[in-house]
Amino acid sequence: MHQRLRRSRVPAVVVGTSACVMLLFAPAASAHPTGAVEVTPGLLGSMSADVYAAGCEYQLSVPVDSEDPVQFAEKEGDSAWIDYGDPVDPVDGVATIAWTPEVMGTYTLDAYQEYGTFSPHTTVEVNMAAVGSGQLCFPMPG
Repeated sequence: MHQRLRRSRVPAVVVGTSACVMLLFAPAASAHPTGAVEVTPGLLGSMSADVYAAGCEYQLSVPVDSEDPVQFAEKEGDSAWIDYGDPVDPVDGVATIAWTPEVMGTYTLDAYQEYGTFSPHTTVEVNMAAVGSGQLCFPMPG
């Protein structure tokens, strides 16, 4: 006489239910920049990394760890933080936006993604006036 082995389905149901509950209550992945905001000159802007002029256009870029839109923010001197421009979609893990400081002064730049944390602060000293504007701009000593 052969004995039939009966498997219990209870362990499979318990494991399956546990996995579903873990996924349901798992914390959401946070989206955040993975580095500081980098500032690079526009077409004819500052030729030196330490020379920035009011009215010239610069590119802000930040690496991120998700495809969520990125919001850049700036703070001039002791003023309050303000969002700069509209949120932008990252391309290949990097978000980029054109930034034009309006006046001379010390600017702190950041970026963030929804429900995420801010990037490390980047400080830029805008210490020159400019001839021209936007990408066709030359910093001039004051």
